[in-house]
Amino acid sequence: MTQLIKRSDESKEGPDINVLHRRLVEFPKAWLSMKLPPYFYALVHDAVYDLAPSFVTSDLSRFKKPHEQCEWYRATLLITYFLMDSSFKDSK
Repeated sequence: MTQLIKRSDESKEGPDINVLHRRLVEFPKAWLSMKLPPYFYALVHDAVYDLAPSFVTSDLSRFKKPHEQCEWYRATLLITYFLMDSSFKDSK
């Protein structure tokens, strides 16, 4: 069954590409190591809560696996890092 996705006619401009590039270049090198920073869950929680105030901590239950088993934790950290930049916050 095919579903149609209703799109808004209103478009928003996102962050400047130069800002995105700078943010990527400034990504903390320590976060590239195999071990996640001890404040990983706090970063993810704060980023999600900032975007969705109805968010509750129990929604982070999918992060209960050891980080060695989940490569997407590292991607989550990168996405969180981008979302917490003021240029993303301004383009909500």
